[in-house]
Amino acid sequence: MASSLVSIPFLGAPTTNALSGLRTTSSSVQFVMRPRTAKKLQVQAAGNITGNHFRVTTFGEAHGGGVGCVIDGCPPRLPLSEKDLQGDLDRRRPGQSPITTLRKETDTCRILSGVHEGVTTGTPILVLVPNTDQKGRVYDEMSVAYRPSHADRTYDQKYGIRSVQGGGRSSARETIGRVAAGALAKKILKAFSGTEVLAYVSQVQKVVLPEELVDHHTLTLDQGQLPRSLANCVMLEYLVLSNNRFDGVFPVWLGTLLELKLLAMRHNGFYRVIGKSRKNVDFCKLRILDLAYNNFTGAVPSVFPHIIINKSTYM
Repeated sequence: MASSLVSIPFLGAPTTNALSGLRTTSSSVQFVMRPRTAKKLQVQAAGNITGNHFRVTTFGEAHGGGVGCVIDGCPPRLPLSEKDLQGDLDRRRPGQSPITTLRKETDTCRILSGVHEGVTTGTPILVLVPNTDQKGRVYDEMSVAYRPSHADRTYDQKYGIRSVQGGGRSSARETIGRVAAGALAKKILKAFSGTEVLAYVSQVQKVVLPEELVDHHTLTLDQGQLPRSLANCVMLEYLVLSNNRFDGVFPVWLGTLLELKLLAMRHNGFYRVIGKSRKNVDFCKLRILDLAYNNFTGAVPSVFPHIIINKSTYM
């Protein structure tokens, strides 16, 4: 198939042109368009950029130099520091549970652009979280076998290449950039419209939190106090309250949970010496008490002789 375009006389003289498909005469210029053979397109990676007005680009691999994001669309003159993002990154941080990865990372973020003297400039904000606990050799077996229920095989089949060390971009560490950007988005929503995003676990299998115990109209992120309604959960055996914003004195009243065996309250703001039990039956079945990364002072009370406490970080 060919098409042509005839124009008005062109300079009035015949010429020859070395370009293929271009013929000229004394009175016209004629372009001949020949059909092109379609080429097989390469698969293009996607999914690294999210949003339009508030655009987030994540970068980095699990065992590379670091991971993070570039945030474009943040309004200027908004107070911002690493501390505004670190709280959510601490909640995402690995190595805090025996049922997740044992990789030890501080996930300390750095803001490298878009902020001047504590306020945003309206330009792209680059957030970097360096990787500090890379152990690529532990993944040598994965070079000859895909991990079950992981994206290794999918990634390899789609792109023809994959990062054996931790899965590269298909690692959960890729979510660090999204968490940091989400923390900033929450700050913008609260500053400009008073909107807060709150979430909590209301049911685990057959254990259901009664709806009347949570008032959605008064609940805020800055509440800071452990809800006394937990005392009603008398059959509770495992309680993990790590990475919240709870503060105050250690809640001795949790000792009324007679079936409690494990209590983890890492990374909160509790302070002062742990108080003594008020009853001999308090914490009668408790075997593990993890209070790492709080602000406690003094020695662990002898009233808990049977409890294992993470003393290495007990302050």
